[in-house]
Amino acid sequence: MSRVVKRVLLLLAIVGSNAWAAEPVQSIKVGIYYPQVPPYMYKSDATSQVRGVIPELLNQFFSANHIRVNYVEDNRQRAELKLYDGEIDMMVLAEKWSKQPDKALYSSTVITHRDYIYTLQPQKLQALHALKNSTICLRRHYVYNGLQEALSSGRLLRLDSDSEFDQMNMLVNGRCDFAYLNEHVAQWLKLHQFADAELYRSDYIVDETGLTLALSLEWQPLLPKLNTFLQQAAESGLTDNLLQQHINGSAASQ
Repeated sequence: MSRVVKRVLLLLAIVGSNAWAAEPVQSIKVGIYYPQVPPYMYKSDATSQVRGVIPELLNQFFSANHIRVNYVEDNRQRAELKLYDGEIDMMVLAEKWSKQPDKALYSSTVITHRDYIYTLQPQKLQALHALKNSTICLRRHYVYNGLQEALSSGRLLRLDSDSEFDQMNMLVNGRCDFAYLNEHVAQWLKLHQFADAELYRSDYIVDETGLTLALSLEWQPLLPKLNTFLQQAAESGLTDNLLQQHINGSAASQ
């Protein structure tokens, strides 16, 4: 038996050993983003099964706790509103990204989310404060804390797109000077969708966030167990293992 498998079995034993004292809950609705965001969450081409680091961690956790999970696809903005209104119970959302942070609970960090600036023209890469007269591809409706000054001052001109794939596609086709992307998503896109592109990344992190799960308030009794599971998954190497598997694994459709 491999070391990783042993760690996973031990992790599940730890999680399952402390039964939740509250009345058992039959199902939970988890929002996943559409357009898809590999390697974090996406659907398999062959089976339409929800895949990715987040769903695979949650599937293990909910299975150990005898909770049935239903995944609900929606875009990031609508999913957030549904969380506040009680239409879904959980989604990937950092507290600092939340429009109404007091209307949700937030788990421990699942993955460290680091954002960089990417370009095809390395000579254009400078310190963030020195960038000017340039266009940058971003996600429509997203607020980027690390770019606020550059955007508000006009040093960077924002060009919006509907997905990370569209951001990269616009960059590769010369429609913008830079794209602003999470490192893991950029790795996946480069490997599976833009293998021929010569991509260069800033040598500095523009923004860093602990990627967390946001839960509706009535799920507070589950939060301590979820946090224990996420901590054990990180310490055992399970989270990193899943991350690398999904970065290097088969491509999802865009």
